[in-house]
Amino acid sequence: ERAAAATGDDLPALAARLAARLEASPGEPRGWRLLGRVLSGLERFDEAARAYGRAAALLPDDAGLRALRGEALAAADGGRVNAAARRAFAAALARDAGEPRARFYFGLAALQAGDREAALARWRALAADAGPDSPWLATLRRRIDALTGAAPDAADVAAAALLSAEDRAAMIRAMVEGLARRLEEDPDDAEGWARLARSYRVLGEAEKARGALARLARLKPRDTDVLLAYARSLAEGGPDDSRMAELEAVIARILALDPENRAALRIAGEAAGRRPGREE
Repeated sequence: ERAAAATGDDLPALAARLAARLEASPGEPRGWRLLGRVLSGLERFDEAARAYGRAAALLPDDAGLRALRGEALAAADGGRVNAAARRAFAAALARDAGEPRARFYFGLAALQAGDREAALARWRALAADAGPDSPWLATLRRRIDALTGAAPDAADVAAAALLSAEDRAAMIRAMVEGLARRLEEDPDDAEGWARLARSYRVLGEAEKARGALARLARLKPRDTDVLLAYARSLAEGGPDDSRMAELEAVIARILALDPENRAALRIAGEAAGRRPGREE
């Protein structure tokens, strides 16, 4: 389609030409669908929803068009799956119970309503039905992992773009807190503590990240990479007597395992140079 080759600067002109052509010849469902795509690319989601609605009226059995209309309605509301969007998705599923876009958004609606288990059930069923080449499957699996305790990293944060900024922050915070609670019940999950430390760093919470790394270091006392990560976190933020003793102990453990570990020696030297009261 010509829209796929249009640059960002061309899109407004293309939208105007399409709209004018379709007002003169409104019985072209493919044209209305294309206009919906172009308008969505311009983030004119209300207009996109109307274009998809015109296409759907011409193709009453097309589930995909109704799902696209629902997606545009949700996007127009900052990513919230509102009542109008839910009606569009319900219309899509009435025509095709397997329509993947509608199924995904009903899961998102459940999550936004605070029903994590319903969201998981819907998304797991969708993933089970998906073909291995489905382009959206990897993103869906990341969403499922996030809700089951595999807390988000920077890529997951970016993948949450369908939500409003407020909902996105709340969702990420809830997932991280859920992982933290799970680890208190299953404290021997080393990979979980590593994920939690990374997640706290993404959120900018250095002290909590440091605490997660401390738990990880206790589980992996002979892993120099883990010990180095913990040492770096202890050395961050300037001198702190409460952390210096722990830092020295961690550095000693690393050097006992690897006496020539340059990273450990560098961290120790930099930390010593920042000690309060050090004579120049």
